[in-house]
Amino acid sequence: MNVKTVINAIKGCGIAAFTAAVLVLALGFAAFSSRDPDKMLGVYAYAALYAGAVAGGFAAVRLNRSDGLACGGLTGAFYASVITLVSFFVEGGGLFFTVGIFLTLVGAAAAAGFAGLPKAVSAEKRRLMLLEGRKLPKAADRNLPGQKRK
Repeated sequence: MNVKTVINAIKGCGIAAFTAAVLVLALGFAAFSSRDPDKMLGVYAYAALYAGAVAGGFAAVRLNRSDGLACGGLTGAFYASVITLVSFFVEGGGLFFTVGIFLTLVGAAAAAGFAGLPKAVSAEKRRLMLLEGRKLPKAADRNLPGQKRK
């Protein structure tokens, strides 16, 4: 793991927190406009929490362009650490309550990071791109079938 991965994981944590804050506001308004807001408020809060982790893990790996599980997992760990620290200042929170949430947030962000990895260009598509004279993507310019390595 390098410095670029850590920096992009911190950026992903910021994206996760921003996404969760926007979703909490939107879903909070949706819950309070219903007849019984207490029923759905907890569900909406968890949905915003996990959607933020998924968005942060996906965005961090898109920024990093490699190390999907490591970058996504690190983003989830940073994000879950922030949520854990905040939960100590909220009534009903604490370490026991957040251990399970911490682990699932890291897992959700790591899974989203794996899903966010850029797709590789197939060998056939690279060959056709070379024949047509089009420029290859940066990651696709090496290991062409039938070519010697430089």
